[in-house]
Amino acid sequence: MTIRIDDWVFEVDVTRTKAHAAHALGSHCTCGYCENYYRVVDREYPNLRSFLDRFFVQIEGPSEMYPFEPTLCLLAYKVTGRIAQVGSGPIMVDGVPVMGDVIDEDTFKLEVGEIELPWILEEDMDEVISPANEPEFLERMYMKLLQRNGGNLMFPS
Repeated sequence: MTIRIDDWVFEVDVTRTKAHAAHALGSHCTCGYCENYYRVVDREYPNLRSFLDRFFVQIEGPSEMYPFEPTLCLLAYKVTGRIAQVGSGPIMVDGVPVMGDVIDEDTFKLEVGEIELPWILEEDMDEVISPANEPEFLERMYMKLLQRNGGNLMFPS
């Protein structure tokens, strides 16, 4: 299936993408960062679900979640297919940049964010155990954030 958004063109293998999405949904993380995301994302970013639905992935089943801070994260959703045409910039959904990134010849990911979310869980966000608490993880995410923003740490508005 061909999906055209702005100047991006994606070729999606619907059957294989749905199978992966079902697996990702069934094995999603239950740490506090992820639980907070699942509970507030629809309220804060009402068009993100329908955007991801076009690619047959489910918002509650990201392949990866990178919490830069407890309330700021980047998500990646795996799609089986290919990026037939890379756009000149990100696709904006509810003010959030979405970029396609090639994983291999028949798989790409949609990187969503940086997303800011209010913290609504009773659990203190500074007490959540997650890879985001580890210095090595934070360094990797800092470098990824710099790369995504062209060396600029100013977040898109």
